Amino acid sequence: MLVDGANPFDNSKIDFTTITVQKLDNDIFTIQFKTISDFYFKDKSNQKVNDTVTYQASITIFKQRNTSEEMKLISKSFENKIKRICKFI
Repeated sequence: MLVDGANPFDNSKIDFTTITVQKLDNDIFTIQFKTISDFYFKDKSNQKVNDTVTYQASITIFKQRNTSEEMKLISKSFENKIKRICKFI
């Protein structure tokens, strides 16, 4: 439940705990980062509770624009194969 109907992240700040940049190849590099943010809500007993959200992400940047499109097609192909396999499980 929200505290006074407010967005639980209104009074929180986002801390970047790690940021790394890695060169994977001459034409490819990746940026990885992790953030932590506290938020507040009310529990079942209507008490204000503090919790933490941790978020991790990475962004890969390619020199050639078409490389990105090729990776999307490969990803979509794997996704479709996994969906077909999961139908039989």
